[in-house]
Amino acid sequence: MKLRRGMKLRIMMGRRMLTSLLSLMLRIIVSMERLKTRMRKKMMKFVLMITKGHMVVKEKDHLQTKSM
Repeated sequence: MKLRRGMKLRIMMGRRMLTSLLSLMLRIIVSMERLKTRMRKKMMKFVLMITKGHMVVKEKDHLQTKSM
């Protein structure tokens, strides 16, 4: 009986460890995904800013060449 109880306890502990590990992994994955989406949004804003800046620069270049 004592051995069986010990084994049961060990199995329970193992399961608990597994579930906690899995939940931790899930949490990490979720946080990573959130970070990715946040970064993507920032990147999109950054890219838009860059493209807008390039367009402005191009327009300025055109204006300069026309004035010359």
